[in-house]
Amino acid sequence: MAGYLRSRKRRGRWFHYYRRNGKEISLNVHGLPPNDPRVMAAYWAEHVRWEHSPQEAQRPQKNSFAWAVDLYLSGNKEWARYARNTQKARLAILRRYVSAQGDRLLSDITQKAIEIALYQKGGQAAVSEYKALKPVFEHARRLHIIERNPMTGMELDRPKSKGFPTADAADIGAFIARWDIGTVGRLIFDLAL
Repeated sequence: MAGYLRSRKRRGRWFHYYRRNGKEISLNVHGLPPNDPRVMAAYWAEHVRWEHSPQEAQRPQKNSFAWAVDLYLSGNKEWARYARNTQKARLAILRRYVSAQGDRLLSDITQKAIEIALYQKGGQAAVSEYKALKPVFEHARRLHIIERNPMTGMELDRPKSKGFPTADAADIGAFIARWDIGTVGRLIFDLAL
C-alpha cells in the first residue's frame, strides 16, 4: 500500500523516509513503529505533495498549521467523502489560511485567536471558515499531534435566514404572463405547481 515508504530500525529506534526516484525525504516521525497512524499520515502527506506539487516547492515545517493541513488533505477519509464543490470551497479557505498563518505552530494557535478571527469575519463567511478549519484540528488531535482541538466548544453567531417569500396569486399571474407555454421555464413551473 505504501510503496515509497522506507522504514529502518537503527540502534533500537525507527526512522521513516519517503523514497522515490533516488531521493529520500525524511518524514520527521522517527521513533514510531511503521504501523503507527502518524507515520502513515506523514507518508500520505509527502506522497500527495510529490504527486501534486513541484518537487522544488518548500515543505511545511513539522507541527505547523500548513503541515496539519497537508496531513488532513492527504490522510482524512472524511475529506474524500465531501462533494467536489464542498472540497473546492473549503480548499480555497484552507489555502488562504495557510498563506497567512501556515508557519504558525499548532501549539501556538489558541481558541481565543480563532474566535477573534471568526468574529471579525462575521456572517456566513465565518460559518464557512469554521466548517473548513475545525476538521483540520480534529484530525491533528486524533493523530495525537495536539492534545485538544482548539475549536471544540466554540460558539458562533450564526446568521439567521429570513427564508423565502411565498408566491401569491399576483406573483403566479406575473410569471404566467412572462413565460409562454412551451418554454422550459413554464414547463418547470407547471410541473412544480
